[in-house]
Amino acid sequence: MIDLQEKTHSVDAFTAKALADKCQENGWLRRGGYDWQDDPYLEDYPYAFSRIEDMGVLHRVLSGGNWAIRQGFLYEDLAFIQQVNGGDEWWTLKKSGNDWIAFESCSFEHTSENYLEFATVIESMHESSVEDCETLSYMKSSDVLSIPPKSWQAEGLPEGWTWVEYHDGSGHLKTPDDKRICAFDLQTREFDDPYGRYRLNEGYTFSQAEQDIATILKKDPFFHAPSLMAKAQGVRTSAEKLAYPSHATREPEAPRK
Repeated sequence: MIDLQEKTHSVDAFTAKALADKCQENGWLRRGGYDWQDDPYLEDYPYAFSRIEDMGVLHRVLSGGNWAIRQGFLYEDLAFIQQVNGGDEWWTLKKSGNDWIAFESCSFEHTSENYLEFATVIESMHESSVEDCETLSYMKSSDVLSIPPKSWQAEGLPEGWTWVEYHDGSGHLKTPDDKRICAFDLQTREFDDPYGRYRLNEGYTFSQAEQDIATILKKDPFFHAPSLMAKAQGVRTSAEKLAYPSHATREPEAPRK
């Protein structure tokens, strides 16, 4: 389950209004639209827009299905707005100056198991011109696109332990201090465990690696933790925020005599 509060950002009021106004051009999304003629209570569904900056999160959100009508997500210069309550029909728009240009209606549930296919579609839209999008000639080969690798939070481990998988099936586990461990290759079934031991065709899995790391963390909580200086700075910053809230003005200290 995706924690949207952690993985998304609110959009500014100007953008939210512009998108809500644009929705009035869509018979399914406008106020008093087609669905509302049969079920007036649907009008309670608000226009809600969030920005997502990570392709992996966008993939899990849009291919997960069961989103409320008028729920929208922004990525780069694209917007995807659900136009079927609980469905998988995303009205797709591209930013052009101060305007939003609608050009496509997309379904993504079929890509839930294929990150590369999903990311290729999204990056093709993003890297194409408005004109190419409007004529539906935006698709490009994944070989010419700047597609970020697939990444996801390691289950059962603290925040900051992230699996990274490249398009050729290779990858690693990124640690909270930005080191790479547990290198793997899904095509050859090669894997390094957290101790650096090489595994081949032993059925070693992401889950097993996470269990091994969890065991290590119980004995050594600072295993691949951020540097002590960074941790100390974080504690100091938090303490200052508590002592001097952002809305308060801190008076300068008088020089000591």
